[in-house]
Amino acid sequence: MVAYKLALFRLSKTRANMLDDDIEECGQVEPLTQRLYNILRDYPNGTQIFRELLQNADDAEAKQFVLMLDLRDFSNNITRLITPQMSVLQVPSIICYNDAKFQEDDFASLKSLGRSRKESEPTKTGKFGIGFNSVYVSVDKFILTP
Repeated sequence: MVAYKLALFRLSKTRANMLDDDIEECGQVEPLTQRLYNILRDYPNGTQIFRELLQNADDAEAKQFVLMLDLRDFSNNITRLITPQMSVLQVPSIICYNDAKFQEDDFASLKSLGRSRKESEPTKTGKFGIGFNSVYVSVDKFILTP
């Protein structure tokens, strides 16, 4: 009641009117594509991807870590595929395996650019939430399977 008598109004009620008066909202914004471009620019092309995959396996306490280079190309032989769209996956590839169980939090971390869920865990290597993005330097597609 006192606020009403003093003609004080809630900011949330007047905010819409303020924006109509040519007041520009401010705050930092970075488009996702620009963010990914900057990450890729800062990661060297080459062995960084393997280091990141190994760190992720270590953070997950994996006992096994395997990398396999498959140079076979079956992209022209699509007759036995479930759908023709799968032909893009029938090219030479790098297969990375570790025996740790992938948790729901792990998927969430991969989708959250720059927000690592490992920040508060002192034994974890990946704390910044950007390391896995190094895979984009070397690959066109990546697939996570349970």
